[in-house]
Amino acid sequence: MVMRLLDLFSGIGGFSYAAEKLVGGFQTEAFCEIDPFCQKVLKKNFPNVPIYNDVRELKDDTTRLRGINIVCGGFPCQPFSNQSQTRKGTKDDRFLWGEMFEIAQKVRCDWIIGENVTGLIDMGCDQILSQLEDNGYTTRVFCIPATATGANHQRNRLWIVANSNSSSIARSWQCRGLGKSNVFNYENFRPRKYEFTTWKGETRVYREHDGLSTRMDSIRRKRLKALGNSIVPQISARIFEGIKAIHEQSNL
Repeated sequence: MVMRLLDLFSGIGGFSYAAEKLVGGFQTEAFCEIDPFCQKVLKKNFPNVPIYNDVRELKDDTTRLRGINIVCGGFPCQPFSNQSQTRKGTKDDRFLWGEMFEIAQKVRCDWIIGENVTGLIDMGCDQILSQLEDNGYTTRVFCIPATATGANHQRNRLWIVANSNSSSIARSWQCRGLGKSNVFNYENFRPRKYEFTTWKGETRVYREHDGLSTRMDSIRRKRLKALGNSIVPQISARIFEGIKAIHEQSNL
């Protein structure tokens, strides 16, 4: 049975790529992405999937989204990023977790996957986890770097995985005695077959001997921005693999 995915703050589609291409058994029902360049990338790689423009608008119009199993997204990190000059945390207008959670509640999904920078730990993570648990979700949090996939840069990211206690999957899962630690064991987390086997450290832009041209054209700037905001699909693939295993065992 295919699990249906709603991909919010989609960027260039890292979550959907991991779920559909790396793991399989998932189908993206819709994207929500505001950046025009990223929208073009999504249309190219996922031509038949509708794209909503803004989560603020989508939360008031979810009637066409039914049967969603998973809501995922890397909600904006600027309020928590250590690179930001003004870290406002949950008081920042760009803190859009509330919209993501409201959408998840309205589509009645079984799973929520959130991704953000590690600065969230001391500026909103407790609030998010309390909100999830107060609304009947069991949660686990992981701090997983890109190096866990064999990449040659650290890129620590926080991953929030939540499962609804009221869903049929959760009830079947509890009855069969399947503990979360069997699938999501932080200490033993490895991306397995999704791990990078080779990684080229040098740039592919050859205008200078090192780095990027000072007059880099706009399309490359947009590509770099999109890549910089993207998740590491190999990490989310391991999470989707765990969810898929629980889903399959609960339907035996």
